[in-house]
Order: sequence, then C-alpha cells, then structure tokens
Amino acid sequence: MRIAKAVVETDFRRSARRAVVREKHVPRQHVSTTVQLKNALAREDALLREQSDLLQRHATMAQEFEHRLLNSLQLIVSLLSLQSRAATTPEAATQLKIAANRVAALGRVHRQLHLLDHQEKVEFKQYIQHLCEDLSRLLFQQGGTHAIVLEGANVEIPTALGIPLGFIVNELITNSAKYAKGIITVRLGTASTGCHSLSVSDDGPGLPVEFDPASSKGLGMKIIQSLVKQIGGELHVAGADDGHGACFTVTFDCPVPSLSNSA
Repeated sequence: MRIAKAVVETDFRRSARRAVVREKHVPRQHVSTTVQLKNALAREDALLREQSDLLQRHATMAQEFEHRLLNSLQLIVSLLSLQSRAATTPEAATQLKIAANRVAALGRVHRQLHLLDHQEKVEFKQYIQHLCEDLSRLLFQQGGTHAIVLEGANVEIPTALGIPLGFIVNELITNSAKYAKGIITVRLGTASTGCHSLSVSDDGPGLPVEFDPASSKGLGMKIIQSLVKQIGGELHVAGADDGHGACFTVTFDCPVPSLSNSA
C-alpha cells in the first residue's frame, strides 16, 4: 500500500509540475505572438505609407503630364495659325487653319475628359454641351446669326466612349459650320434597348444626291467614319427634318444606367 501511495503521489507531483511548466510558458507565447503582431502591423503601416507616397507622386506626375500636353497642343495651334497667315496661297492657308482647329479640338476634348478622371461614366449631354460652347466660340463671331442648339435626353455613357464621340461631334459641327445659314442642331436620342443616336443637322444647301460618305475624299469624313467604326456604330446621312440642309446621324449601342429627359 505504501508503494502504491508513493506511486500515486509521484504521478500527482509530476502532473503538477507539468501544469506549472505550462502556466509558465503561456505568458511567453502570448508575448511572442504580440510582438509578432506588432511587427506585422508596423510593416503593413510602412507599406501603406510607401504606397500612399507612390500614388501621390503618380498623381503629381500625371497632372504635370496633362499640363505639358495641353501647353504643347496650344503651342502647335499657335504655330499652325501663324503659318496659315504666312501661307502663299489661300488653299494652303485654309488647310493650315483646319489643322489648327483639329488640334485645338483635341485639346478641348482632352481637357473635358481630364475633368472626368477616375469616373467610369459621363453625363453625355452635359459633356457635349461644353464641347458645343467651345466650338461656338471658336467657329462663330459673338453676336452673329449662327448658333449651336443641343436637344434630347441626358444619358450616362462610359467615359472611354466619350472620347471618339467627342471627336465625331467636333468634326460634324465643324463641317456644318461651313454651310449652315444659322442654326446647327445637335440631337441626342436613346431607346430602352440601349441603342443611342447622335445627330448633327444644319440649314444649309444640303448634300448632293450622289453623296456617299464611304467614297468621300475629305479628311473630315474619313475621320468620322473611322471613329464610328471604332465604337461599333453606324453612320446615316439624310436631309434635315424640314427638307433643307443635311443631317448626319451616328447610332451606337450602350447600356442605359440612367436616363432623364430634358429639352
């Protein structure tokens, strides 16, 4: 019995010692885990600060690039305008002015879209309205009889789609300004199926009966057709609603996330 009792006491003491050892090790494990977590958090904070600094430098470089690009475009416009004044023939002067206007249009579209950075969608009517105002100041004298009128629904489209559409509007309005007697109408249309239309019409003399955009040799029409193809759209040419002038309509597909009708 004494031997059994001794064995029991020995086993009890051994278990007790193990328990004491475990209790002594638990705090050390907690301390080690806490230190590891603190080190991990410190590394994460350092990485986040580094990422924030990198993003800030990237944003600064992007702004500087945008500023230099717009300045360079403006410089090109100025040089082309000066060269047009020094041209020896009216034809050369006209072509240089057209080139200057197209570069200026590139700068306007780029400036408008730069304001939409980090946005996936753009309110199409507001965007086109700003372009029309810029074109009106560029093409027409203040207080004159010409004007650009914008009509139709306001719809959101992907910002990336706004770039070619902006250039299409610029080319169509610039072309109509050569022939319009007074009003150039830009109309935006949309359907519930996601099909949109963009038309530019004028009150000029109209188009020849045999006019075919596909066979046109004009640079402006070639640019328009290339941009229409880029967005997967179609170009339709007809007379204006009142039977006078010309109407160019571009149809293209795009989802309709939101829509509001306004005159």
